[in-house]
Amino acid sequence: MSDLTAAAVRGAADGGGARAWHDGSGLQVVPVEFGEPARQALVELVSEAKASDPLAPVTVIVSSNPARVELRRAVARSASLQPGNGVRGVAALETLTLASLAERLVAEPRKRAGDLIIEAAFRNELREAPGLFEPVAEHPQTVAALAQAFGEVRELDADEQRRLGAQSGRAATVVELCQRVHAALRSEWFDTAELLDAAAAAVGTDAGAQVLGDLGRLVLYLPRRLSASEARLVGALARRCAAEPDLPLLIGVTGDDSANSAARAVCACLGTTLPTLGPASPGPAAPEVATAQRVISVTDPDEEARTVLRSVMADLDAGLAASDIAVFYGPDSPYGRTFEEQFEAAGISTYGSTARTLAESTYGQFALRFIALADAGLADPRLARRDVFDLLGGAQVPRSGAGERRGGESFFIPDSKWEHLARAARVTGGGDWGVR
Repeated sequence: MSDLTAAAVRGAADGGGARAWHDGSGLQVVPVEFGEPARQALVELVSEAKASDPLAPVTVIVSSNPARVELRRAVARSASLQPGNGVRGVAALETLTLASLAERLVAEPRKRAGDLIIEAAFRNELREAPGLFEPVAEHPQTVAALAQAFGEVRELDADEQRRLGAQSGRAATVVELCQRVHAALRSEWFDTAELLDAAAAAVGTDAGAQVLGDLGRLVLYLPRRLSASEARLVGALARRCAAEPDLPLLIGVTGDDSANSAARAVCACLGTTLPTLGPASPGPAAPEVATAQRVISVTDPDEEARTVLRSVMADLDAGLAASDIAVFYGPDSPYGRTFEEQFEAAGISTYGSTARTLAESTYGQFALRFIALADAGLADPRLARRDVFDLLGGAQVPRSGAGERRGGESFFIPDSKWEHLARAARVTGGGDWGVR
């Protein structure tokens, strides 16, 4: 673990609250508070990199694919990055995970093995020689658990795998299965650990330098946890940056130092230290403890939902934006369905998970009825006319053109239309459907 070799310099966050430490390894460690302060610190770094050229490439390395989309949108919305003409957006800003960055650095025909590929390989190996897992070899959770363990085992070297396998018979079986899966895949696929190590080796090559040159300034944004292979890739990137502007590491911290263990673990994994936040380098202020403003006691869940609904409607009437209102509740049963029904009855649209299952939806009911009718067949005498009408009514078949629709009529063909057609053709059920 290296010592910090430079004093703190003014950081990226607005107002000087965050400071950056250069530890000589090519990393510029910037402790930032999670949420908006972290995004603003990133905006400052991107603005700095684009100060002389708005089209200068900047690549932000994030922890997950969902974060890639969210972060790019957040940065694009930032006022600090809006050109003087008021046009929003950021050009030449890219967001990548370490794995997707590694795929660009490694120029080989093999591809990264995703979860589905790894799970399929484990199913094949379990069929051939399941070992201790024979009683549960066909269970989906067995494959899922082994696929998860595969990534952890592949982070170990040969000696560490041998020592792990010596702990118990089950551990030995897991290690053996992981080794067999790796051997089966390696001719056509990279696993993630192998891909990241190959990318770390490619950083120092001419081809790797060209790829990184196209990506421009790199920023490592809020890593939550790094595997050994991810740390090796970040270390290689940092060493490349040692002679250039350091690789910024925006590390998320809280106002409570005891809650910063994850940040310290990330820094230790990279061979550096999380800077001590003292008077000379103040960290983010401790967040205020959330407290309830009112406690309301009512008789049952229905009345709870009605009370919440009245409060929401009062806020809306007072001018509060609907997007600024959230309702949190406990278990889905009974609250999920109760809240949903109450808000629907009041004509208030909500966004979030629904308590209704797909089978209870209009489309789900249609699919279930269609499957039942398809199993019976059109010639089945039990195929009553009413069953077919229920199916067509649930399908909500639209009218073919505007000419079919008269004033006040529904956009969809009503059930009565099907009834009139069937009666005119004298269809009652069974074989009538095929001849009439």
